[in-house]
Amino acid sequence: MKNLRYYRKARNMSQDELARAVGISRYSILDYENSRISPTIEIGQKIAEVLNVSLFNLIGSASNPTLTPAGLEVPQGEKTA
Repeated sequence: MKNLRYYRKARNMSQDELARAVGISRYSILDYENSRISPTIEIGQKIAEVLNVSLFNLIGSASNPTLTPAGLEVPQGEKTA
């Protein structure tokens, strides 16, 4: 989930808030963001739903999220293309 941190921060969510919304531990979110482990497809889909992005965008290029969801501003210092 190479873009997880990008979209989580763009939504102004903490790791804890995202974890609670998905029903997993904060440590799992931390591990996903640092590519230590990968979530199941089901968990990945839940994360994408909570962040209102496609699963495809979450697993895309680490430095260049391919699409910015409607109404979502790019965080300062982040590039979208």
